[in-house]
Amino acid sequence: MRSASVSTKFAAYHVLIVALVLTITSAYLVSSLESRYVDLIQQRLATSARMIAASLSEQTLDNIHRLDVNLYEKITEARVTIIDPFGRVLLDSEKDPSLMENHSDRPEFIEALSKGIGSRVRYSSTLGTHMLYVAVPIPGSTGDPEGVVRLSLETSELERLKRAVGNQISKTALVACLLVAGGTIVISRSITNPLRELLSGVAAIKEGNYGHKVPINNNDEIGQLCKAFNEMSIELQTKIREINDEKARSQAILRNMADGVIAVNTAGEVFLFNNAASNIFNRPASEVLNRQLLDAIRNHELKQILDDALSSGFVSREMQFLTPVKKYLRVHASRLENEAGEVAGVVGVVQDVTDLKRLEQMRTEFVANVSHELKTPLTAIKGFVEALLDGAHDDPGTRLRFLDIIARESQRLESLISDLLDLSRIESGRLQMSRQPLNLHEIVGQVFRFFASAAAEKSITLCNQVSPTLEKADGDPGLISQVLTNLIDNSVKYSGRGGRVSVSAQVRDDYIEVSVADNGIGIPREHLPRIFERFYRVDKARSRELGGTGLGLSIVKHIVESHGGSVRIESEVGKGTIVTFTLPLWHS
Repeated sequence: MRSASVSTKFAAYHVLIVALVLTITSAYLVSSLESRYVDLIQQRLATSARMIAASLSEQTLDNIHRLDVNLYEKITEARVTIIDPFGRVLLDSEKDPSLMENHSDRPEFIEALSKGIGSRVRYSSTLGTHMLYVAVPIPGSTGDPEGVVRLSLETSELERLKRAVGNQISKTALVACLLVAGGTIVISRSITNPLRELLSGVAAIKEGNYGHKVPINNNDEIGQLCKAFNEMSIELQTKIREINDEKARSQAILRNMADGVIAVNTAGEVFLFNNAASNIFNRPASEVLNRQLLDAIRNHELKQILDDALSSGFVSREMQFLTPVKKYLRVHASRLENEAGEVAGVVGVVQDVTDLKRLEQMRTEFVANVSHELKTPLTAIKGFVEALLDGAHDDPGTRLRFLDIIARESQRLESLISDLLDLSRIESGRLQMSRQPLNLHEIVGQVFRFFASAAAEKSITLCNQVSPTLEKADGDPGLISQVLTNLIDNSVKYSGRGGRVSVSAQVRDDYIEVSVADNGIGIPREHLPRIFERFYRVDKARSRELGGTGLGLSIVKHIVESHGGSVRIESEVGKGTIVTFTLPLWHS
């Protein structure tokens, strides 16, 4: 709601003061008038009551009963009541005395007997209105009062007088207020017009129009204020421009930083949380800013690091963050101080080193696995060569058996090195792909022909269920052949006699889904999450016996993902395995 103007407020204040003064004055006048009027009425009624009392002092009780009080009422223009000393009403000009209650408890009656005169303004239960009562005693021959004469008048006349005076004062007050308001508005506008210009200038600055100037019409105090405002506006424009430039640079740096930045004040409330921090902690900035650190990011280890930095000045430490997935973080935290050297909070730079940790672990495991895998065939070759050199070559049967083992171990070593080179080439991004439309039916047929002999030895049936009219896939024919070769090779190796290996494919959305299924020995459920890791084997002894390197499925996964697809595996012990991978459709 819009506030009143200054001139209106000035007028309202002056009118309020005038009205207050007139109200107090009128209240005093009315009160004085009322008091004076009541005094005059009381004096008149007291005089009339004494005259009546004097005339009644010579009357007997029987004569009093025969008096005409209405005559007294006409003379005094007031109600007349005559009461005996015991409070019984003997005569009344308006009511039947026999119907009126005892008046011994009336305050004016009591005062008249004790003090010689009594007066009250009170409510009359007999007449049902407020009355002014004046009572005086009737002198007796023995000196004791023989009764009381009471005169009374309604107070309505007094009320009418008060209302008349009040109305007159109200009219006078209204005229005075209007005159004061008009004069105040005229005078105040000469002051408020320059203030309105200043207000307009402030609004312009608030809307971003820095450098706005207001006109200077005179050289008084308000003119000096306008001049100071113009100087301030120019200075503000310069400072705001500098601040915005600095803020834009700082925000650009924070926004584009790869590391998360989180700052907390001394009360533990987060006041800075950049985009990288949102990604690391999986929390939008709106849910973190201006909240307690532990409420927004429920991690006591992070809070402890920032608390330690707040007390010691600098901390660099690694920590783990477990939600929603496990992450390894390195936090460099430093204490913040203001220009006065007072501690203002702490800022932490958070680096996600999960990938580095994973790569370090993978590198360690890879080196250990490669060393182990290379050592096994090399040890076998070395052992049998030494045996031949020690004389085993003289026995033709032993010599041939040893040379056959050496040949198989050499072939295994060659396969291992070849797979390692393929895997290295794929992971390093040096894999050269020749993308073209693929006829998966033909590629599956070529791979099946390669395994026809091995499948026939175990009476395994190879089924190419890929339709010849299936839409073409987008990929490198050599690499996709390698994927199918690795998968079909595993199916043939781990299927029993009389088994079945089938390849099927179907279009799903923008991809072709290819499945290689067998009814072999299957894979236990607990091994499935790690089955695509390098050198991971379900049964190490059986895998080496069959000539596996432990890298085939890892190569499959990398080749499929390099084509923009994905791979998954389903298996049940004793029922077989299904490996499914996707390839994008060819778009000419």
